[in-house]
Amino acid sequence: MPDSVLCHILSFLPTEAAVRTSILSSRWKFVWTSLPNLMFNDKLCYRRSGTSENDKLTRFENFVDRMLLSNSVSINKFSLHCRKLRYLSRLKFWVALAIMRNVREIEVNLRVGDPFEEGYEPVELPDCIYNSETLEILKLESDFVFKSPSSGICFPRVKKFHVEIHKPNMPDFSICPVLEDLSIVAYLLDIHWDADISISSQTLKRLNLIIEGPMFAATGHQATIEAPKLESLHVKDDTLVSYLVYELHSLCDACIDIYYTCVRNDPDRADRALQLLKKLTNLKSLYLSHGIICDVNDPERYEEAGWIEPQFVPYCLQFNVKKIEILYGDDDPLEPVKYLLKILEFWIK
Repeated sequence: MPDSVLCHILSFLPTEAAVRTSILSSRWKFVWTSLPNLMFNDKLCYRRSGTSENDKLTRFENFVDRMLLSNSVSINKFSLHCRKLRYLSRLKFWVALAIMRNVREIEVNLRVGDPFEEGYEPVELPDCIYNSETLEILKLESDFVFKSPSSGICFPRVKKFHVEIHKPNMPDFSICPVLEDLSIVAYLLDIHWDADISISSQTLKRLNLIIEGPMFAATGHQATIEAPKLESLHVKDDTLVSYLVYELHSLCDACIDIYYTCVRNDPDRADRALQLLKKLTNLKSLYLSHGIICDVNDPERYEEAGWIEPQFVPYCLQFNVKKIEILYGDDDPLEPVKYLLKILEFWIK
């Protein structure tokens, strides 16, 4: 097989495993130098015994250096999963090298410790990543510091962006000119975090928003979504922030998974889920979690704050809905099911 086919096969392996194929024969000796995907995971280093942690880290860092500096072939994907780095500047150097080699996809999963510990340091990205003309997919699973380029345009070719937010450091998605697929995991772990979540984009088509925080902590946070071309929305919220939603004219599919049974004694907060649902009109598909429909975790309070049967049959149930799927456990209340069966019986007659 030609080298291009061999490289394609090896690109599905961790890079360290792909390099080991060089010992197979003289034919394989330099195939690894043209790998289009460079995927590094330091757990392979920790499997080795007999060396100190510092030696393992040194070996891993030197290996990544050698792979990125070995040739000038363009990179399709640079992936880094790392438990620990001695110097965060090393990461900036690696990402800059990948950008120089016209990388199309970057994925970084890096443990950087507790953001509330003394001496904690978030991760900075090299300035060149914000202006890359080849980068299309960016996945950052750690606490990163974001900068807004002076040009007013950020990530000019990135269509798919996955980002974690640990502190008030929200990227400005409105200056990402071709962004289509956005996934945000926001950790509202600090009750003193007074920054809101703002998502504004004229090009966004798919949004996955996950908000996590202390289950019973009061939150005054607000999430704003303004995306006129948005087609698919998935919200998973364990804290129940308030939502401001604008211009979702193109929205077809929505999945709303909000757990709010613990705040039913707070009517203002409990009403936030309903206010979000009122903004989602003209949908073709809607998924609602049990936390929105009824209170299944506290049966004693079910009659007080659980399912309330509508006074009138909703218009969509009369004329539009073609398929209803209900997933529930053995202990879940069946009132919503009984209501739908009653409507179905009326249709059949």
